[in-house]
Amino acid sequence: MASFMFADTNGSGTPKGGISHKIWKSIVEYYLKNAPDALAEPAIPHPETLRGFQVVIPPSRFGIPSLTLLRSAGNGGIILADANNKSWMELRRDFSIAKAGEIAEGGVDVLRWKEHCYSLFMGSFSPNDEALGMLLKQPLCAIERAVVIADSLRRPVCMRAHDWNHDDEPDFVVCEFGRYSGGLSLLLSQPNGRMKRIMLQSSPGAISVELRDFNKDGNMDILVLFAQANERIDLMLSNGNGTFNTRTLMQFPASYGSSSMKLFDMDKDGIEEILYTAGDNADFPAIIKPYHGVYVFRQEKTLDYKQQYFFPLPGAYAVHPGDYNGDGRLEFACISFFPDWIKNPDLGFVIIDPNDASRPKYTYIPRLHQAGRWMLMDTDDVDSDGDTDIILGSMTMETSPVTAFTSMWAKNKIPFVLLRNLTK
Repeated sequence: MASFMFADTNGSGTPKGGISHKIWKSIVEYYLKNAPDALAEPAIPHPETLRGFQVVIPPSRFGIPSLTLLRSAGNGGIILADANNKSWMELRRDFSIAKAGEIAEGGVDVLRWKEHCYSLFMGSFSPNDEALGMLLKQPLCAIERAVVIADSLRRPVCMRAHDWNHDDEPDFVVCEFGRYSGGLSLLLSQPNGRMKRIMLQSSPGAISVELRDFNKDGNMDILVLFAQANERIDLMLSNGNGTFNTRTLMQFPASYGSSSMKLFDMDKDGIEEILYTAGDNADFPAIIKPYHGVYVFRQEKTLDYKQQYFFPLPGAYAVHPGDYNGDGRLEFACISFFPDWIKNPDLGFVIIDPNDASRPKYTYIPRLHQAGRWMLMDTDDVDSDGDTDIILGSMTMETSPVTAFTSMWAKNKIPFVLLRNLTK
């Protein structure tokens, strides 16, 4: 904090544009006086063993697990990207490799638009502000025929597409997470095949974005989560001419570690709730935080969201709503990248039944955490039998804190597991 504020910490003189020693001392004293000695324990119900899933471990090994992308291909296959070996892989239903190639470090997102696929690469997994990220275009996901259509992006991590300039080609909203710099960019397609970049927000930590016409005026709006420094969810309402009016729907303390955001109509009233997870915990040292978990924000009135539910889960990183046991009711499949490795390492993956909000039910698969550290999750009917399967991707490169299982993950080299749903 002192370096960012150009503080005079020892009475040697206030740096230009900084704060005095007296003010700095008052800030330090405020924290020491008001900070609690310890945080409360998360109020997690006693978890039960999850039934109805078969854990399938793939035979393929690609080195120390370092997945930055895990996506169902929609045909039983899986798309993977690995930061450690800069690889991009497409697996068949039996996990054999259909396509593979060394492209760039940190493939993070992929989407289809008509006859083409578009893939996004961070350029560097390690935190930095270097503009090494890029967007690739390839026909029918043929990664070997990819061409770069946008580059110089600062650690991009997520994208969505819409035709804003009405040329029948996709334009992209890209979250550039960066580190100390970053932002939210709009990439508009150009006649020469490249993209024109417009910076919509200059703020680090953009991590998740969704597109909807929130105010029903016929223009596509943007909902974006920022997970660094000023953690918040912003709604950017389109004016229809390439400009947006931005309003902050909610802000979170910097200690929350915002990790994901999703839109989902939980109560089937035609209005989507915001599902949000807080759980990034790469602190020095990391401590268990009772406010980490899954939040549900409901729209109480037009574009005004209020917290409806909170389900504690230390280190929560992603949530996928769905009916996983076939009872016609909603459950939350959740992963934690920073579970309590001492007391509750099994809660790296849980399914939460939220239907009785006063007594939610947590279920887990014993010892699943020994197979990997789950940073990624996707859900789909992978085996085409009519129910929803779950895929978990492991990231063990440059992770903090080091745990008792770190050497096991490195030795076994399990990149992902398939949780095959046995309901049908």
